[in-house]
Amino acid sequence: MDFSPSTILVIADALTSRNRLCQILNQAGYSNVLAADSEQQARATLSSLQENQESTGAGVDLIIVDLGDSQMAGMATCRKLKSAPQTAEIPVIMVTAESKSAPLVEALTQEAPDYVTRPVEQLELLSRVKKALQLKQEIEQRKELARELAEANKKVQGAALIDPLTGLANRRAFDDFLELEWRRCRRQQQNITLCLVDIDFLKSYNKNYGHSQGDACLQKVAAILLTIVKRPGDLVARYSGREFAMLLSATTESGGCAVATRVMEAVAARNIPHAHSPISDRITLSCGVAMLVPKAATAVHDLLTQANHALYQAKKMGHNRIICPALKEQPLR
Repeated sequence: MDFSPSTILVIADALTSRNRLCQILNQAGYSNVLAADSEQQARATLSSLQENQESTGAGVDLIIVDLGDSQMAGMATCRKLKSAPQTAEIPVIMVTAESKSAPLVEALTQEAPDYVTRPVEQLELLSRVKKALQLKQEIEQRKELARELAEANKKVQGAALIDPLTGLANRRAFDDFLELEWRRCRRQQQNITLCLVDIDFLKSYNKNYGHSQGDACLQKVAAILLTIVKRPGDLVARYSGREFAMLLSATTESGGCAVATRVMEAVAARNIPHAHSPISDRITLSCGVAMLVPKAATAVHDLLTQANHALYQAKKMGHNRIICPALKEQPLR
């Protein structure tokens, strides 16, 4: 039976004891057996293994402690091994003189997960070793499961903030980000600009081309938005079924209007057919832009209300245009 994956460290101050323990383990098939004559040498060995662990995968799975007749020294060593982060999760077997003293047995149980008495019997030692290695394997499996669960939870949390169709941030992510940006801009007294983008007559597009083509249209527009809005502090999100939001920090309303204009021009250049639109033979957009400098008397809701009102006006005035309330002119695309 191949026990090579298991690495066992034997700490024994007497050479005869070290040789005896190593011999029993080697003959049983444990090929990775290390030996140390003291706690200090053992720590040096562990430190060396830890330095090489990333490249070699080496690590100690079990420690056997035999410090001769000094039971107190042996228990002290076990106590130190259990309290040190480097060795806290490594099972320990202590070799001690035979005793039926109840206080000693209780003390041994507290300081070492398991122990065997001297003279060491081969079958008993190997049985305890097998049990300890199984414990170590269970610990590693639990740690791996915890890592997998943490990673899965991280992915789930990330997925909960992503719109699965477009890959953009979803409405929840947008709301969370807007709250953070609002507070930041309020502290720094910076303006924050919001542009809401609506695909004109998408309902008619879905009805005549099919929902799969409608989904493809949403994906194309989302990809165009990402090519325009690229600053790290900005955010593009799917705001609702056919609407997108572009949140632009430290941007004036005219700057937001310029960004919206580039988006509309890019969509027009893409020339996505829409034979059933009452205003064009291709996909067009309506945009509403609003800007605020957060003050004590204003709230996030005020920015959203202004942007939604601007978008409503853009659609009411015939679609395919940008409305910026602060500007005297209302660009028609």
